[in-house]
Amino acid sequence: MSFHEQVIGRNAYLNRARTITGAVSAYQMFQDILADFVAMQVLPFDDVTGNQFESLRRQRVRIGTMDLRIASIEP
Repeated sequence: MSFHEQVIGRNAYLNRARTITGAVSAYQMFQDILADFVAMQVLPFDDVTGNQFESLRRQRVRIGTMDLRIASIEP
């Protein structure tokens, strides 16, 4: 799962929080994913990756956009 997807999920959790306890929990989740991703190598989505993404889209690879973006990243 990508950093982007993790942040989207935590943001959705925060948006659904109806209590201060829920909000505190959501912000702790943000802290946790940040700590996790700081500890690992994060590969860039750059111009080369963007071109690979567009190439896969032109080939009509049938997977979701986020998964296609991840598939486009080369280590």
